[in-house]
Amino acid sequence: MIKGNNINYNEINNNLFEYFRRLKHKGLDPDVILGSPKLRALIYDKNKIIRRIKASFWRRLFTYFGKRVIFLFEPFKKDYYHIKAICLYLMAKIELDTFDKDEEGEELLKILDSFRIPGTYLFSYPFPPHYYGEGYSINSQFSVILSFVAELFFKLYNKYTEEKYLIYFKNVVEAIVNTIPIHIKNNDEICFYYDNVSRYFVHNANLLVVEMITKYNYLFNEHDRFNEFNSLIEKGLNYSLNDYKRTSSYYYSGEETRNKSIDNYHTGYVLRSINEINKYRNNKLQVGNLIIEINKLLEYYIRTFVKTGFYIYKWKLETIEAHSLAESILVYSLFYNKIDEKTRKFYLKKINRTIKILYKDKKFVNSITTCIGIPIISDNLDYIRWAQAWMLYALSNLIHK
Repeated sequence: MIKGNNINYNEINNNLFEYFRRLKHKGLDPDVILGSPKLRALIYDKNKIIRRIKASFWRRLFTYFGKRVIFLFEPFKKDYYHIKAICLYLMAKIELDTFDKDEEGEELLKILDSFRIPGTYLFSYPFPPHYYGEGYSINSQFSVILSFVAELFFKLYNKYTEEKYLIYFKNVVEAIVNTIPIHIKNNDEICFYYDNVSRYFVHNANLLVVEMITKYNYLFNEHDRFNEFNSLIEKGLNYSLNDYKRTSSYYYSGEETRNKSIDNYHTGYVLRSINEINKYRNNKLQVGNLIIEINKLLEYYIRTFVKTGFYIYKWKLETIEAHSLAESILVYSLFYNKIDEKTRKFYLKKINRTIKILYKDKKFVNSITTCIGIPIISDNLDYIRWAQAWMLYALSNLIHK
């Protein structure tokens, strides 16, 4: 219940848990819409530039008017599981120490395991033929999806110390290293591909993979590939950190596939990932003083995404969205003790103000489009990954503050 300035985070979280259970952990996601034959037919053009313009138009249409234009692509399957949503939901239960209080956690792990490509520890979606073709298909964001699964089992092992979780984590990380292509920039820099199909060098995806390898070496220490993995960590970290230094900015992707966009949640991913790499690094890594990099990026994040505008925005007072709010809450919760008291109070007030505008009917509105910072259009589509699952996990961390 939200009354005046009071927000009951526990109650909101309980409502989100109930929301997921009511939907039986199934929902909708842009991946399905954007992969539908109808949309692909609308986007297709022999001219690559025109095709990109059309794809950008439709993507933005769903971003701003999701629930209002979904009818254009009926009928299609609406209720399905999403790998990241399951991972985030279970990580929230781990954070709140409720994973082992009932059978739900293990049941969801079985569902998650069903998305493994047979004979591997690679995860993908076996969507019906009219979405992605027969059988399993390798998704975009492949490295990110695998990193989320690895992180879930890392947290499970750290919390409950059961060997089955450790083995699962080990297998997933080894599958990442053995499968995701690597771009070799020079002798000191490499970048893990966004997926194993497109040549896209995305910083947050690269750093997530580096983070998982760092945690692997932390858990297994002097294993057979320890030095090899340390080299991957050093060079992958160098790729992103050197690019940030060269550009004096925090662009979404590296210079080979430069995308100069900078937004709240991708910057937050990078900040939290570098912090995790520093936390679990081993003493044989030659990666310099990461505390300096973390403090510099934290200062940039607060200056850019916290101290501007009335709400927590994605970027430039344009969009208020649950995904960016969730990331901002995670940054606040993680770096609570590094933020001065005045900024901390201001930050929390802004988080609460944004919760009030996005939290409706016991769940979160996906996004609200603004005009000069003023909310005008809301998208209430049930994006369980982008909105509900991220907010559930974020609030599970905020509750401890």
